[in-house]
Amino acid sequence: METFYIVRMSEDEHNKPVLLGTLSSGKRRRRYLYKPFNLDKYKYPRASKPFVKKSPPHLLTSRTYDSGRPDISEILKSMDLKSYDPWKMVEIKEGRVMTDSLYYLTESGLKKYGLEALKIETEKLMVKRQKSFG
Repeated sequence: METFYIVRMSEDEHNKPVLLGTLSSGKRRRRYLYKPFNLDKYKYPRASKPFVKKSPPHLLTSRTYDSGRPDISEILKSMDLKSYDPWKMVEIKEGRVMTDSLYYLTESGLKKYGLEALKIETEKLMVKRQKSFG
């Protein structure tokens, strides 16, 4: 199973990065699993319910190039890809787009930005919340 950690990076020096959720898939890309963390849906307006899909979800495809672009072969070549693979494209670009401060990071991406502790802190918080609810 491969996983992207969806992180909202800080937009100024006072905000800390926030782990908003995870998007996972098996190596064959037959199923995609999204798991949001129970954050304020008004403060972090992203998909707020977990889901499983058989095709690449909008959370993934909206962060890469459309397969129908006339220059897609040049884009794939520049990314060292032999075929269109939205997952790999997002991994290479870290899911970054110009319109927001979200990053789609792998485990190595978390390390690259020094965010390993963010994953651990969020997991502890989720366990604590689950215990308090039941």
